[in-house]
Amino acid sequence: MFNSHIFSRFLRLVRSIRRSLFAFFVAIAMLLATFVIAPTYALSAGENTTVTEKVEGAKSGSAKNDDENKQQTKQSESINTEPNKKNTGSSSTLTNNKESKSVEKQNSDSSKVDDKAKLAEAAVKNNVEGAQKKDASAKSVKGTDRSVTEENKLPKECGGKPFKKCYVVSYYNDKSVVDNNNPVPIQRGNAIIIKPKFELKSKKQPASMPNGVWFELEKYGKAPVPSWANFEKEEKGKTIKVKDTSKDKKSFDGSITLRPNGKWDYGSYKFKVFAYYKNKSEKIYATISVKVDVSDVPNDGDLTLSLYDFVNKTDKTPVSDNKITIKPKTNSQGSSGDTTGSTDNTDVYDSINNLFIDSKSTKKLGFIYHRMICKTGSGDNASYTVDSVNGLSLKDKKDNPSADMQTQFEHKEGENRPSTGAADSALYEDDKYTEESQSWISGTPTSAGTFECRVFAFKDANLIDKASGKHPSNLVYQFKKNAKTDAGKKSLFEGNIVDSNTWKTDDIKQGIDWDYKSVTIEVKSSKPPKPTIGDNDLTLKVYPFKDSTTALTSDNNKISAMLGMSLKPFVDATSAADSANKITLRVLCSKGKKKDSGSRSEQPSEPSQQSQTAGSPQAEEPLEYKTWSSNLAELGLSVPEDTKQTRCNKANDGDKECTAKNVASQTSMEVSIKPTEVGNYQCVVYALKPKALAKFDGLTGSLTPATISSALTTDPASFKENKDFAAFTFNIHSVSKFTLPHTGGQSWNLQLGILAALLVNLLAAGFVVSQSERGRKLILGRWRGLCNHV
Repeated sequence: MFNSHIFSRFLRLVRSIRRSLFAFFVAIAMLLATFVIAPTYALSAGENTTVTEKVEGAKSGSAKNDDENKQQTKQSESINTEPNKKNTGSSSTLTNNKESKSVEKQNSDSSKVDDKAKLAEAAVKNNVEGAQKKDASAKSVKGTDRSVTEENKLPKECGGKPFKKCYVVSYYNDKSVVDNNNPVPIQRGNAIIIKPKFELKSKKQPASMPNGVWFELEKYGKAPVPSWANFEKEEKGKTIKVKDTSKDKKSFDGSITLRPNGKWDYGSYKFKVFAYYKNKSEKIYATISVKVDVSDVPNDGDLTLSLYDFVNKTDKTPVSDNKITIKPKTNSQGSSGDTTGSTDNTDVYDSINNLFIDSKSTKKLGFIYHRMICKTGSGDNASYTVDSVNGLSLKDKKDNPSADMQTQFEHKEGENRPSTGAADSALYEDDKYTEESQSWISGTPTSAGTFECRVFAFKDANLIDKASGKHPSNLVYQFKKNAKTDAGKKSLFEGNIVDSNTWKTDDIKQGIDWDYKSVTIEVKSSKPPKPTIGDNDLTLKVYPFKDSTTALTSDNNKISAMLGMSLKPFVDATSAADSANKITLRVLCSKGKKKDSGSRSEQPSEPSQQSQTAGSPQAEEPLEYKTWSSNLAELGLSVPEDTKQTRCNKANDGDKECTAKNVASQTSMEVSIKPTEVGNYQCVVYALKPKALAKFDGLTGSLTPATISSALTTDPASFKENKDFAAFTFNIHSVSKFTLPHTGGQSWNLQLGILAALLVNLLAAGFVVSQSERGRKLILGRWRGLCNHV
């Protein structure tokens, strides 16, 4: 009994050792599978992550199988022990059964240990075999991936450099390069294909296009890719056009087909073509420039500009005689429109929106821009405004205008005009014109007047600099720049659109690139029109006497009189247009005096006149006039007061109305002159408008005609002679009274006079006697007697 007990203990020890060894071998197998086999799979798989995931899945499956095997062993042990629990016999039987059970139990335990060891070994074997199969599968997959990678791999000439650093791409039309500042010339209506050529960047030698490259067309700056530039391929008899080949890399080799055949396909275009490899970070590109020409080059008159007057809102009537007339409201009585007790006669105008501008271009492309410059006044008083004048402005729309000056028509590319439902402000492929713009001149006039305007239409044409040959500017920009100064506005108004000293003008032509239309806008008033006051508005004349028809002139300005004789020169001043300003007359006179001997060699300070004393044949020496006065006593000068000067004006401002033709204002007077001293006098008559009169009356000091003229014409007064004032100079020569010479009673003159009287009487008596017959006989008889006596 004791021996069996020892033996059973020994068996249990052996079984525990076997279980420990079994567990040890299982742990070793798990470690090998985890740290040796799995890394080997990972290294052998390379870039193929799918294989690694499958190997790891196999490991987890192996672990699961071990657990299942353990569970099955436990289940088998429980099954083997269940029948023994059901034995319910006698004690001896039970004793025998216990003994036999102990033996059977030992045998079953040993068999169970063997089964578990076999199952563990089988599991490890299966895991190893599965791992080897999966390793072989991974190696085969790795070989397949490697062949694909080697197919898309860059050539060894790249030296490991990425695609964008290894390659460059250029485009050719046959043998001519057409990218990067080498434009492709093409006629509208034709088609050409340009093809890419790859080169190694470092060696500048041709290279084949790598596998897996795709292409995209992208815009250059803000300019979109033309609709007629595409990658094309034929498929089932149809032409497939795309701008991105990423979805079909094998069917496209990067060749670009250019087909400019639309109405607006004209001019210069730019776009970019990108070549991508693997991803969008690996890219190279070329810039394509295309110049599309047309065979029918635009001629003069291609650009037309028209101005219309919409008298009726539905009628389009061209402006007649390039003039538009705007009248005030009927019976305008001020801005309020109230006619009761109103003293405000300001004209009121309706808002207008019927001046319509339309410009069209038949062939040449390029949006049309509108601008306007208006001139107010004339001569030195002229002023210029841009895009507006007197409350009227250039706008893009009649209703709800924006800040733009024109509405530029939209291009409906590839569409013909529908019979109904056509878009507003749009041009279609079958329309006659390629470009059209419209504007309106609208607003409410603020005052009456005449305004000369010029409306311009511009294409955005490039200007070429003479010095550099480049085109850094265009017509629209230069117009805007020049219109910022008064001199620039005037120059543009006069038609100097392009400065020929700076820009080449051969390619910029009126009627193709720009044009203008002149229009005069006359805003009428219910009031009489204000006259235009010219530079020779004021006229001054001096007559010898009032009823004389011949006025004195600068060459014939001398009046002679005897001492004590009264002279009344007549002065008349008229203004042709200035009815608002009255004219006042002033007279200054001076007596001429001989020059001092010390100053005879000097020039006279004032104009001098030569005079001749009565009875003296010799001319006097030159005289000088120093002291000037408006009431010279020696001359007996008397000038009427201002209120006694005769006036008239068209404005009827307190004076009678002028009736003479071309006379808006007039003043006249008689100047009384009665010399009290013999001598030569000089007088200057002034005709002065109010502002000039105020300046004249304010002068002080020793005045002379020279100082007065200087004060009136120089700053700050700056009055204009014959417009603001006028002056006339005349001379008076005063001589003594006429008397007979005193010769005495015994003078031979007296005796001669008596003798002459006697002889006259004798002749008279003889004549009377000779008239009778008796007298004749008497005379004849005596005559014969005298002869006989002799």
